[in-house]
Amino acid sequence: VTRAEREHAALLDRDRSRLDPIGARQAQAITVRMRAAAIRALQSGQDPAAAAMARLDDLKPLLLDGMVAGHMAGRRPALLTAAPRMRRKTKLANTVYDDAIAFLRARLRLDEDAMNALVQTYTPEAVRITTELRDDVQVAIIEAVESGAGVRDAVRLLRASLGGATDSDLESIFRTQTQIAFSAGRWAGAQAPEVWEALWGFKYVTVGDDRVRLNHVALDGVTLPKDDPLWDSITVPNGWNCRCQMIEQFTGQVTRRPERMTTIDGMFVAPGPDDGFAFNPGRVFATMTGGSQV
Repeated sequence: VTRAEREHAALLDRDRSRLDPIGARQAQAITVRMRAAAIRALQSGQDPAAAAMARLDDLKPLLLDGMVAGHMAGRRPALLTAAPRMRRKTKLANTVYDDAIAFLRARLRLDEDAMNALVQTYTPEAVRITTELRDDVQVAIIEAVESGAGVRDAVRLLRASLGGATDSDLESIFRTQTQIAFSAGRWAGAQAPEVWEALWGFKYVTVGDDRVRLNHVALDGVTLPKDDPLWDSITVPNGWNCRCQMIEQFTGQVTRRPERMTTIDGMFVAPGPDDGFAFNPGRVFATMTGGSQV
């Protein structure tokens, strides 16, 4: 992996991560309101679970917007990288996302049907994640209420169970889901005929710091043609909070496949994704939209 490719990977991660604070800050505000509502309900003898669920419902549209924006943000650099090699040039601005969805929609020239396709694609995932969070929160509330403690102790237990862990979980969820959508958007951008025609393949590149997981380090530098089936299982992100990237390759490259097992810092490491991440978000997205590349 060259220094330029490493810097490119870090730049893509920074580009995507600009979306993280937008959702994370609002998600934290939702959890604060949810926690306060549950405690007030418990203190007044009302149903704390119902009070918390009403606040948590605000999370679904926020998460949905984050994934839609992530997809659009991912499609933009794929087109931008390919622009010098495309027969039809695409002019794309490189601007901070003040209003991510409106800005990216305008630059990508997405019509109403394309926007609806994006929303419909990511809605089930937003519902699934919100439902799982609702279940976790409800369990925490039930445990606090059924602990046999008095109201004061139950409030303390509730405050602890819905505290920092919930905030960090939400931050991780927002970061990973926008990365999945970002990756799907990049894959969709690469599928555009004018890009696909010029594209040879991809190179797997980590950001190169000491926070990269060893099984991801073992994938660093893997270089494969665009239609190699291995991309169906190692396309980024390859785990929660993964910052790895796939860099487009537009000229014939020497294929480099991952070893079945390698040694890093004296430890045997199997290259590959973390559990539950062996899929290609772009192909999943294309399947859900009937092959449409928006």
